[in-house]
Amino acid sequence: MFLSARVIIILGFLLRLIVVFWNGFFEFEFGQVADAGSFHGKAAEWAENPTLDHCDRQREVFPCALSFIYHFTSNTLLFGSFLSCISWVGSAVLLIKIMRLLAIEKPFQSKAMLIYALLPSSIIFTSITLRETYQLLFVNLAVYSALKIWLRKSPLYWLVLFFSITCLGMLHAAFLPFGIFLLITSLLFFFAHGKYKGFSAFKVVISIPFALLIAAQGIPLIENYAYNLGDGLIKGIEAFQSTGLTLDARAFYKESLQIDGIYEFLIFIPTAIFQYLFEPMPWRISSVVDIYVLLENLLRGWLIWKALTALSYMRKQKRRPEQLAFYSYLVIESVWSMGTINWGTAMRHHIPSIGLLIVAAFSGPGRKKAVKLSTPIQAKPYPPSLPTKDPT
Repeated sequence: MFLSARVIIILGFLLRLIVVFWNGFFEFEFGQVADAGSFHGKAAEWAENPTLDHCDRQREVFPCALSFIYHFTSNTLLFGSFLSCISWVGSAVLLIKIMRLLAIEKPFQSKAMLIYALLPSSIIFTSITLRETYQLLFVNLAVYSALKIWLRKSPLYWLVLFFSITCLGMLHAAFLPFGIFLLITSLLFFFAHGKYKGFSAFKVVISIPFALLIAAQGIPLIENYAYNLGDGLIKGIEAFQSTGLTLDARAFYKESLQIDGIYEFLIFIPTAIFQYLFEPMPWRISSVVDIYVLLENLLRGWLIWKALTALSYMRKQKRRPEQLAFYSYLVIESVWSMGTINWGTAMRHHIPSIGLLIVAAFSGPGRKKAVKLSTPIQAKPYPPSLPTKDPT
């Protein structure tokens, strides 16, 4: 006997409501200070006279949008936190829709939703006035739209895909590389599998100009809003991380950064991704909270291993949609790793893509029967007819 995915969503929603009421009526460090308190404070102040002029900087887009909602409803912290919970419920419903598109069986959907709904860091960060909840919603919506284009050939979902990527870019410019990746891969797959099955050189040649156009328009956006790459990619990342090291934080997993040449940069990339995913190491632990972070990192490592194992056992033609989810997860996390230098911030940045990792991890065993049934059955040849005696 297992809980249905919908029941688990309700349970996750109720747990988040507990955090909402604690945040609204009692002093709650995660919900009333730092970014969460700052976003709510600005939105509540601007709610008296909301205007788009407050959205002149990319970081101010979220409190600016929240101020318009506050203006017509309530500008209380309780209500702002409640909106985050509603956004999380929307992301959870989309995750179930993604798993249904991938034909993941219900028992595995329930197992996936248990992790998605009950992860403690997710319960906290998706119950307060942070951007991560809405980033999670639009990441799931973007991937769901891409899968609808891939698997159902639904042209209207191109609009939903563009809308999702636009919202993600406004919430944080670091999602622009993910948006470009998703648009290009969806375009290539759409042309390759639009009317006829399989890839061909002609279909790829047709799609290349459109892909190049998307990349040409997207790369300047990344340079202007995500990372300053005027002096090159290496110097841009080095400057961004060096600036972060000047801030006062306990959970740094880097003390200094200097990248001299392409060789050191090639070493830096996997090192940065590994540290972003799995720090703190046991010898860096200095508080009880760090122990929980370590346990969550072990869970993440297990999910990544499970996803890689599942994809390796699936037939090549059957695993492409799951690859889209997993590669999207890797793109998002890789971009975050280039600008993250402490595991406290990394915990927040893991939230928007957690659903994609969970889907990839449970897609293999969840579709085991579907893969077996998809194997063509070869009919046994009829035995040759025996000669009949001549009645004469």
